[in-house]
Parts: sequence; structure tokens; C-alpha cells
Amino acid sequence: MALQIGAKAEGSFREPLQLLSDCHRRIERFLQQLIHVAEQTEGDGLNEAYRDELDTALRYFENAEPLHTADEEVSLFPRLLAKKHEEAERIIRTLEADHDVVGALHKAVGEIGKRWLERGYLEKQELEELLEKLYFLRNTYRQHIGMEDQVLFPLAAALLSAEELEVIGHEMADRRGVPFDTPPGMRCASRRSKQEQPK
Repeated sequence: MALQIGAKAEGSFREPLQLLSDCHRRIERFLQQLIHVAEQTEGDGLNEAYRDELDTALRYFENAEPLHTADEEVSLFPRLLAKKHEEAERIIRTLEADHDVVGALHKAVGEIGKRWLERGYLEKQELEELLEKLYFLRNTYRQHIGMEDQVLFPLAAALLSAEELEVIGHEMADRRGVPFDTPPGMRCASRRSKQEQPK
């Protein structure tokens, strides 16, 4: 699957499957941003532009990755599993295992990235560890996103009713603490702090 880095997000909560796919483009873009900063600076001091890139990407993944995972594991996957569709069930098992791996990797990357921002540089071993985890994330996401965009989401569009998809969209909006009709470009990550998230 070709990465569509930086592609404009067009989906809405009324089109939750498209929105999930649009969020994949943001994941790809911010992951590439982390890789770019690490490769270009080689862990040395961060100028203002690189510091901003690093901080923005880290904040995105800290907030958006858990939300995106919940969109799938809490809202989408259970409704698909209820359809008793063999291929969907097989794919979902694989995707849930990926989520466990990706979540742990993002946590480790976030810890290294925060140390970098606080200290201003990375030791050689820290840089090597960071790049290793970022490259592994990139490879995992290529397969994971490809499976979702090309196979699972089309299956979901065929298996789920319009009413079910609308409920998923409402759940995604509620999860972010934003209105259902929030404008484009503000839907993948929450616009509120964690403390302000609805219970």
C-alpha cells in the first residue's frame, strides 16, 4: 500500500469509516515526522523547527493513538464480530494483536522523545533505540493500515447498516468530547484535555 502522507482529511463523523481512514493519513504523516527529526538531527540539539516537529508529533500520538484504537476496538470491531463473518473475525484478531504492539511502542517512543525535549539531546544508544522502534512502527503500520483500508473497512461498509455506522460516528465524537458536526481537520484527536473528556 502506498502511503498517502499529508493527504487532506475529508471524512466526518457521519462517515466514520472514511474518518478512520483519514486518521491513518495523519498517523503516517506524524510518524514520518518523528523519523525525519531523528534521522536529520541524529539525536543532537534541536533547533526551534525540529523541536516543534518533535513535540507536535509526540503530542499527537499521546492523544490520538488511544482514541483511534478505541474507535476500532470499542465501536467498530464488536459490531463487526456480531455479524459472525469469518474473514472479518480473522482480520480483527490480527489487528487487535497489532494494537497491543503499537501501543507499547508508542509509549516507549514517547518516553524517549520527552527525555530528548527536556535534555536537548539523545545519547547514541537512545537514538538507536528510538529509530529502531520508529522503523518497526512504520513497518507494522504499513501492514496494519493496508489491511484496514483495503479489506476491513470495505467489509464493514457492506456488513453494517447506516444506523450502526451513525452510532459509531456519534461514539467517536463523544470519545473526543466534540460535537458530531465538528468541521474537517479537527476529528482525529481530541480538542480537549484528558481532564475535560466526558466520562
